[in-house]
Amino acid sequence: MKFENIRVLRPLIHLLVSLCVHWVAEEMTVSVLVDVTTGALCPGEQTCPEAIYLTGIQQTVVGIFKMVMLPILGQLADEYGRKPMLLITISTTIFPFALLAWSQTRGFVYAYYVLRTISYIMSQGSIFLIAVSYAVWSCP
Repeated sequence: MKFENIRVLRPLIHLLVSLCVHWVAEEMTVSVLVDVTTGALCPGEQTCPEAIYLTGIQQTVVGIFKMVMLPILGQLADEYGRKPMLLITISTTIFPFALLAWSQTRGFVYAYYVLRTISYIMSQGSIFLIAVSYAVWSCP
């Protein structure tokens, strides 16, 4: 690939950097969350069936409601713009972790699961789709 061809990506550098930072930050928390939720929901135990159950319920609810939310977010991105919708969907992922950073007690972990479910419904899949549509409209 010639260097001149890479210049086509220049309008997308801000998008690519922000998406990479977002996805790295998302994945960095996975290993820590197991210890935090197990410590809050089942103190003193190595495994926690309640945390596994809550995670399974969360993934099921997210999968169902994501099918409803993706077309709605796509329509909102067409109406209000792709950049604002990207900002909103990426920003929703901050709130559950902020709540868990505030306190790691049982009640806060339950609230974390509720907020994380809403956040996943808003962001999982839609960030990629809105970013791709933004890239299509931005590149000549």
